[in-house]
Amino acid sequence: MGGETRRPVAVMDRFGTFPFQVALLAAFCGVVFTLNHDWLLDWCLDGSYVLANVKAQFEFGAWSGLEDGWNPLQSLGASWYPFKAVYFPELWAAWLADRESPSQVVLMTVSAVELFAATWFLARSVRASPSAAALAGWLVIIVAYPLWPHPLVYPIMPLAPQTGAAIAVAAIAIGACYRMARGVSGPLWAVTFALCSLWLTVALTLALLILVPALLGFSCASLLEDRRDVPWRLGGLVSTAVLLLAVGAVPFVLATLLNSPAGLFGGEFAPDTITLATGALVFQGGNSTIAGAAAGCGALVTAIVAQGRLRRFALVMLSAEAAIALGSYLATIPQLGWVGIHLAYFEFVLWPAYAIVAGYALSRLGDLLWVPVAWLAPRLPRALPGIAAVVALLGYGLWQPIPPNPTRQPWPPQLAAIPGDLREALAIAPGSAFRGRTVNISGIADKAPILWNGGQYGRQHEVARATGNDHRLMGLWWFGVPTLEEYSSVYSPLLYALGPSFVPAGKHLERNIFTLGRESAALFPLFGVRTIVTDRPLVELGDRATEKRRVAAPGGELVLYDVAGANIDGYSPVETIGEADPNRTLARLAAGEIDPARQAILAHAEPGAFVTAVDRAIRIVPNGLELRAKSAGRSLLVLPFGYSHCWRQEAGVPVRLVRADGLLLGVVFEGALEATLRFRFGAFGHGECRMQDYFDNTRLARAKPASPLVARLFGPRTHQTPAP
Repeated sequence: MGGETRRPVAVMDRFGTFPFQVALLAAFCGVVFTLNHDWLLDWCLDGSYVLANVKAQFEFGAWSGLEDGWNPLQSLGASWYPFKAVYFPELWAAWLADRESPSQVVLMTVSAVELFAATWFLARSVRASPSAAALAGWLVIIVAYPLWPHPLVYPIMPLAPQTGAAIAVAAIAIGACYRMARGVSGPLWAVTFALCSLWLTVALTLALLILVPALLGFSCASLLEDRRDVPWRLGGLVSTAVLLLAVGAVPFVLATLLNSPAGLFGGEFAPDTITLATGALVFQGGNSTIAGAAAGCGALVTAIVAQGRLRRFALVMLSAEAAIALGSYLATIPQLGWVGIHLAYFEFVLWPAYAIVAGYALSRLGDLLWVPVAWLAPRLPRALPGIAAVVALLGYGLWQPIPPNPTRQPWPPQLAAIPGDLREALAIAPGSAFRGRTVNISGIADKAPILWNGGQYGRQHEVARATGNDHRLMGLWWFGVPTLEEYSSVYSPLLYALGPSFVPAGKHLERNIFTLGRESAALFPLFGVRTIVTDRPLVELGDRATEKRRVAAPGGELVLYDVAGANIDGYSPVETIGEADPNRTLARLAAGEIDPARQAILAHAEPGAFVTAVDRAIRIVPNGLELRAKSAGRSLLVLPFGYSHCWRQEAGVPVRLVRADGLLLGVVFEGALEATLRFRFGAFGHGECRMQDYFDNTRLARAKPASPLVARLFGPRTHQTPAP
């Protein structure tokens, strides 16, 4: 075969075993990442979100395993997505290294080792030589990770380092598919493929949509191998499909994707966002174009020079790269009306394959360059080349000039004056009482609201660099302060429905960031908002808001207000109003037509009056809530958390869960209430509930139609209610 034929022993074969390469890579990355720590993660937003999410998930998440967690720190009940930290070794390592502030250096180093090992495994599975496999692993790390202030190609690792593990698991799955054959090891690799597929389903579900085409393509390509092994490989693929169906993966994945803001990466389905630069590497310019061209040239060389499985693998990879490039071009043609994810995302999973064919081509070139000095090799100590490589690489890491990052916001966030007040007043921990949430509406002018994509993003960084804390998202979540704003690719249907009440006409909700464009005296207290941060007087709230602190900030000042009457322990209304149309419900609430502390809007009015519950309390427990209250009869609690069909009662006296006030979780009980509610969503029988939430969402969402793809598949969202 191409990687196994007799030829001059390659350079890396002489001094590079796999364990040695892994140790060398770990040492190199550890040193370089430590020196380059200012540039490792995108501290402006996404990178800081990753570490804040890791910390919150390990502190607040349930350890039951295979289900999504409910996030009490974001809005009114979002899932933990876009990833679940407990499934990622690099996130475990980062958290265990420093529980106060998960280590970015450890995270990136472990991630790099994972991707290196997976690339090596895939290369050996398609019968590349050890030298080509090791070289491929080094290539993918060098171009994809921030060894320099910026990665050489698309900067996905500084934005979302968990993507490295997803690519690695996909590479292992593809390698296992090629290794499925008759014999003792065949079932082992079939199980490996199934477990990798299951991991991708439950750990990084949003990425599954992106990884599936490559997985299917390479898995089907493996069927072109020895015909005697085709039944084994087919059996492995079919068994995996049966496994995923059996554990309820289909409704789980579908529900997750549909419950993204506008369904499946909402904003990216707008045709005007598609350009060649959002497609294949070869169209992105600079180093990315060089890397894409090198991969194509490597595939051509491999297809011509190699033999057997490695040659067929190169042809499949070359076809995939060509399909991505062609698809990128076709997507930019307006007449075709492309509706789909940016094709650059699909290419991530091909990176190990790109590196393998490029590594093979370079290793063959290395064979030629080795010939003139081959006579000297037997006279050198076998360890000398390896020692020289370690010294050279570590020396590079120690002495490379790394400029400071001028846009990096402080990390970990600092306890500035207002965040300190908020932590004292609102911060929660597992087992603590819920004390309310905060909202930040700074950066909003009287007549021209500045939304996230029009100024708040920049304002947040200015404030963070000046004060040490962004006062909005990660800077507050880091200290356990719940916010009404949300940053999640699958933020709650409730918040999507609520959006138009806070977003001015003509503006749109963001793909994964929800920030506010106006205040609401009626809705803020109902949703448990106890404090507001703003940069102008809140005359609209009248005597319901009390100024607590003012501090200097870029462009002016920040003001902290306390809000009276916030729903922090559950409103206990005594009267119910029947209203089946949730859009009308929202409009009535926003207009202040009713007093939610005294009246509740239900789909159908309850017969008779409720009794006001006393001694009410809400405590935060992993993935849920613990409720306490007493009633002299029958009572209704309207909690400041979103209603979902995924709420389940796990302990306590029986209660009835209802949708109250169109959006919120209502609890009907009698006598003494002691109950624990858990948010149960995931594979293994808990996916359908979120599908029900989606169908509710189609009635509640009023900001804009769903993404074009969702509209085509499931019908447009047409309900429109004027914002108050």
